[in-house]
Amino acid sequence: MEPTLKIIVFDFDGTLVDSQQLKEEAFYRLFPQDQHYQQAIADILSQHLEESRYVILAAILERIGIRTNLELQVKQLARQYDQIVVQGVINCREKPGASALLRSACAKYALYLSSNTPQKSLCKIVKQRRWSHFFQGIFGYPDQKADTLKYIIRNKNVTPSEVLVVGDGESDRLSAEINGCNFFGVYGENSLIKLQKQLNLKE
Repeated sequence: MEPTLKIIVFDFDGTLVDSQQLKEEAFYRLFPQDQHYQQAIADILSQHLEESRYVILAAILERIGIRTNLELQVKQLARQYDQIVVQGVINCREKPGASALLRSACAKYALYLSSNTPQKSLCKIVKQRRWSHFFQGIFGYPDQKADTLKYIIRNKNVTPSEVLVVGDGESDRLSAEINGCNFFGVYGENSLIKLQKQLNLKE
């Protein structure tokens, strides 16, 4: 790990909380349970899983042949989706070691959150989980992850090598690569515990 590390930017879903399955299942609950709809949803999620809910919902509606008042229908479905997932994500299991890592890391580094979850919902979830005080900034949709990283680097006057991105998705890795930052992939159950040890942080 870079000895000059100053900032850690975390993804949220699938990185700090075990919410990916919950959020995927919520899309299926929004539509009729017949094969036509369910297959369309599965196809879109396989292609756009890391996109925002707005992009995914628009793609699903177009796939099933609904194009009239598309923007309005997407907004209505997004509100329903939010009602389903917010409480679930507030209460879902955290990734092993997440709270311990945030608690120890915030004393040494500036921590940020960057997610495709809409900003308002993200802030509500993080507040309810009592994690808000760990972060110096929380960025959600419509902010793009690469743009968020660029903003943090400029605003904090640091070099890309002083920033670590922690995430489980390709969008996280790409945002780090585009900006020349370090990247740590959360690909296993104990990844955050391993990261805490690599950073030599107290448990």
